[in-house]
Amino acid sequence: MKVRSFPLVFLLLLSVAYFTVALSQSPANTFIQNVNFKTQQNTDVYPGSSNAQLRVDVTFNVNATNPTGKLESLPSGITPSSGYGTSSGARDLYGNNAKNVTAGETVYFIFYLSVDKSVKPGTYYSEFSVTYITDGGNIETDYFQVPLTISEYPSPNIIISSVNWNPAGYPGVHGTSLQVTLENQGESSIVSATADIMLPSGMEIDNPQVQLGALGTGNSVTVTFSSIDISEDLPPGNYSAFLNINALMQTQDGVSYNSTFNVPFTLSISSVPSKYKELSVLSAYWGDTRPQPVYGDSLYAQLNVQYINLGDYTIDSIQTQLSSPFILPVRTASAYSTPINGGGAATLNYYVSLNVSSIQKGTIPAYINVTYRVDLGGGAYLTIKDVLKIGLDVEGFPLGNGTPRIGLVSWGWYNGYSVFPNTKGAIFSITISNNLPYSISAANFTLLLPDGFSLDTSTEKIFIGNPIQSYGTYTMQFKMNVGGVSPGNYTALLLSDFIANSGGPGMKYSEVTPIELSIDNLTDSIEVLNWGWKEGSVDVFSYGANYYITFRNLKFDGVSNPVLYVSLPNGFLLSSTNTSAGGILPSSPYTATPQIIPGSEVQQYIQNLLSGTSQSSSSSAPSTYSKGSSIYFSFPLNVMVGAVGSYYANATLSFIDAWGTLREYKLEIPLTVYGAINYIDVRIIGDLNIMNRYTNLTLEITNHGSSPAYNVYISLSPPSSLVSSQTSNTILLASPSTLYIAKLDANMTERVPVTFVYNPLGAQSISGGTAIINYGVVPIQVSIQYKDAGGIQHSFNNQIALAIEPFIKLSLTQVSSSLSNGTLRVNGLVVNYGSQTAYRVTVEVEASNASSSYFIGDIDSGSQTAFSVQLSVPSNARKENVTVILTYYNNYNELKRESISFEVVGQPSQNITQTQLPQGAAGLIEIRVALAMVAVFLLLTGVLIYRMYRSHSRKLREMIEK
Repeated sequence: MKVRSFPLVFLLLLSVAYFTVALSQSPANTFIQNVNFKTQQNTDVYPGSSNAQLRVDVTFNVNATNPTGKLESLPSGITPSSGYGTSSGARDLYGNNAKNVTAGETVYFIFYLSVDKSVKPGTYYSEFSVTYITDGGNIETDYFQVPLTISEYPSPNIIISSVNWNPAGYPGVHGTSLQVTLENQGESSIVSATADIMLPSGMEIDNPQVQLGALGTGNSVTVTFSSIDISEDLPPGNYSAFLNINALMQTQDGVSYNSTFNVPFTLSISSVPSKYKELSVLSAYWGDTRPQPVYGDSLYAQLNVQYINLGDYTIDSIQTQLSSPFILPVRTASAYSTPINGGGAATLNYYVSLNVSSIQKGTIPAYINVTYRVDLGGGAYLTIKDVLKIGLDVEGFPLGNGTPRIGLVSWGWYNGYSVFPNTKGAIFSITISNNLPYSISAANFTLLLPDGFSLDTSTEKIFIGNPIQSYGTYTMQFKMNVGGVSPGNYTALLLSDFIANSGGPGMKYSEVTPIELSIDNLTDSIEVLNWGWKEGSVDVFSYGANYYITFRNLKFDGVSNPVLYVSLPNGFLLSSTNTSAGGILPSSPYTATPQIIPGSEVQQYIQNLLSGTSQSSSSSAPSTYSKGSSIYFSFPLNVMVGAVGSYYANATLSFIDAWGTLREYKLEIPLTVYGAINYIDVRIIGDLNIMNRYTNLTLEITNHGSSPAYNVYISLSPPSSLVSSQTSNTILLASPSTLYIAKLDANMTERVPVTFVYNPLGAQSISGGTAIINYGVVPIQVSIQYKDAGGIQHSFNNQIALAIEPFIKLSLTQVSSSLSNGTLRVNGLVVNYGSQTAYRVTVEVEASNASSSYFIGDIDSGSQTAFSVQLSVPSNARKENVTVILTYYNNYNELKRESISFEVVGQPSQNITQTQLPQGAAGLIEIRVALAMVAVFLLLTGVLIYRMYRSHSRKLREMIEK
């Protein structure tokens, strides 16, 4: 550009106006294409940068030779670098010196500048000129304003690429370390720096500052912050933290500067993994050296809890606190400081008092708040807070839930005796049991009685000093008086005040136990069992008639020294004292003479019994009668009344019961005079000779007395004699053998028909010997039993005689007949039911004008013989009238004849070939059968005779020995 004539000031003003950011308005021959001001490292230029390179690219519109660029003026603080000036030759785009430049070519000029550190960041302008020679040979100079930009120092760009806890970052960790990795992503390097960590609330560190070494661009470094404590109360989650870094920075061109900045990052706090909750309860048991049971109200019970380390880390500093809604603390905190390695165990003990309202076997929940440290290594540890739940076994009372501590085993009047109203000195016995599983001591027992009862002063309160062992019993006795209360059940209260030795000082308890007192009724305590006259009903004007009365003790546990005071009505006197009143002592039914106390001495006798000064009775009866026993009194009376009827005596039964109380039982004794039965006569009316198997007679019974006889039984039993050592038969039997008459009035006669049956097999003895005699005089024994008007049973025996005449009575039995092919056969048995032998007995059968007989022979009395008769009849006969005739001779050789007829119906003819027996064969068979029967008869007779002989011989020997 040619030099203009314009003044220099004008040019400067024009430059300022038109050169705004990077280039001035180019002259027509040249213009600035680009200006680049960078450091040798191609970075921005900062205060303090040296050897910064300023490159100005210029484009020529004309041909030029030897172009030269020059910095005409530089801003303050910017100077050429050492060894460089303000002028520079042109270079082409390939870096070669450009001596000749053609129009349209771009060349650049290089300058090296240094910026003082005092220069403020900003854009400064320097005048730049280009001098060149044109083709016309003219030297022209063009002027430009070029910008020089001084940048701010690069901001640090430090990022945190990773944050790690070492060994762990959990709530409750102490002494842990935080490893932070920083990465320099900025343009400047860190020469040195300090980093201060800013932690969130809940985290504390002893030394929050660490030193950083050199950290070049793109490099990273890991720093460790040690001794960090994380609060146990810090919830898991993400928390914001940052590093405050004070660093000495250095740009890439070597400019150093200081920078302070914060780098934020996030800290993650995780929940404590279950693997660190390594402490667990291995066992829990009550007792000291060995397990012992505890109960719902046990005091100062020792609980042993064994803990085990189930993890791999060592734990220490265990602190525990036991709690449960069912226990009262005595010492519930316990600690253990010794380290426990993995798998190790430790036992801590606690002392508690149980507060279980329901004393029932079961398990109560308990909770143990535990705090302990887990050694994480490197001086770091984790504080664990945990709650361990355990179940504690509580034994229930073996007798059951709800069972009172003081139980009633038994209660009642002493020895189980009955107590009646108005009883003095009755003893009530109570056996209590200690239902607790531990002993009780210092026990006081008081019995509160209802109205009408009073305690003896000696037993108003009972104190038991010695311990009553667990499930042991104790029996106490209260002596009391019972007033005139009504019979029934009454409730007393047993107050128990005692100390249960359940541990420590024990536990004081008070209990109220209702107890039932039973008072029996006197009304039915003594009953009259029976009374009457020993001899039966008595007649008027009887002397020495023995009267008896029997009492039965139904309720009294003891009736001692009873005495019956009797006051007789007019017409009756005690035979022994000839008085109308007296006291009778008990006797036995077999006592001949009862002991009687005169009436005036009875009261004194009773008083002596109460005072214990009475003399012992000479009576054979016992002095004390137990419950259920009978008390028998008997006394002779003179009955001087003139008419039968009922009379009554007033009586009082006095005795001392089991408690020593006098009891009196008043009653009326009936003295009934019914009259008497002197004799009952029995006679037989009719023929006394027995000449047949059945004989009907009449029995006549007469009451000779002044009183009816009741329930009269008359038994007729002919005497029997032993035929053998095993068999007894009677020769004559009465039917019926027993007669009954409901009432036989005085002086009245009853007639009763009786049938006497002859027994052909019977026997009777003669002069002590035994023989089969079936006729003669037979005595009949008559036994008479009856009750008199007083209900007394009487009996006596009498005899009557009957004569049996000899007779024969033959009968056919088991008769069978058949008719077939002209042959009639009749079979059967002939029995002699008479008393005499039938001689030469023959059975004859008649039919169709034909007859056939069978000779039997003699049949003894009571014997039987079989027969079989065969008779030929017309072959075409289908029905026959058969007559069987029995003929025999008696003892007088008189022929007797009896017959029986019946009809036989034949069978149809059958063409059956039969083998004919030889003539006379049938008769031979019958003879053989008869001989066999005779042989059997003789054999049986011999056996009977032999046995009779043996029996008779034995009796003779016995008579000789006697």
